[in-house]
Amino acid sequence: TACAPSERADEGRVTIGCVSEDPLAVHLAPEDQLPGDIGMRATVLHELSHLYTRADSDAKGAQPSASSVLLDQGHFQGNSEVFADCYALTYLDVWTLTFDGRDTGYGYVCTAEERQLMRAWAAEVHAPMPQ
Repeated sequence: TACAPSERADEGRVTIGCVSEDPLAVHLAPEDQLPGDIGMRATVLHELSHLYTRADSDAKGAQPSASSVLLDQGHFQGNSEVFADCYALTYLDVWTLTFDGRDTGYGYVCTAEERQLMRAWAAEVHAPMPQ
């Protein structure tokens, strides 16, 4: 209930995770509404990436955050939600947004180049990322 309905609800899409501002927290749908184990992990990682980008932005103050620089350069389709999907995909080393027969995310699977940029970003902001 903490998350707003999907902007694509008319297409049958539902929101299964979000980040609130005050207090800054990750919210998830009940486990039985999440798309299986790996889909659940991808959702959690997607939402955590929003927290990492927020922390980076807060730490930079008036300077552009590392993620905003990448988005401004046109990577990740210039979209913070696609960026968050790419963090989850890169972390899990998967190439699909379909989990347990359900499509998740924002429909764009990042490229190998964007995954390298994601690894560099994660290292810069000290976000967890397996080697």
